Amino acid sequence: MKLKYPLLVLLVMFGSNIQAKPLFNITIQRNMTCSDGSTMGLMSVTDKQENLSFEEMLNGRKELKIGKTLELPWKNNETNISRVPAGVYKAKIRSDGKRKWRIELIGVTGVSGHERKNVQIHVGNYQRQIKGCVLVGKEIAKNGSACMVTHSKDTLNKLEATFYSFSASSYQSLDGAEIQVTIKD
Repeated sequence: MKLKYPLLVLLVMFGSNIQAKPLFNITIQRNMTCSDGSTMGLMSVTDKQENLSFEEMLNGRKELKIGKTLELPWKNNETNISRVPAGVYKAKIRSDGKRKWRIELIGVTGVSGHERKNVQIHVGNYQRQIKGCVLVGKEIAKNGSACMVTHSKDTLNKLEATFYSFSASSYQSLDGAEIQVTIKD
């Protein structure tokens, strides 16, 4: 007897025992432009893993709302003065310097085809604290005519706790976790 769907049979039989790297997916859905040109969005996390059980594959995973985002206006993708282009990026954890824990996007291509360096998701409340990065916060608020996010540190702490909770509960080692950031317009 020739099996028509051998991979599906293997997944049903061994799906919960297959080990693969976890994929911690952060999604930023842009949804508003402020009067000062800055861009607001919603940030959520999905723990999409390659070793889902058959039932989880069929039903999908739950999405956890993290908070709001604040980015610079679009200025031709120029380094330090423009928001990040929509797309899917690999990312890594950084914990050096005064900003402590944050997520850095890898492979953000700039105007001239060169990689934009140090594009991060980090703490901050105001547009003046952004150099081509993404700030996180609990809510959107007004600062004069400009937009801002509130409770940034608390929101980044929530993202950090979610990452470590996901990594620890899904796999014994954080070294195996892959981070993906998806930014949608």
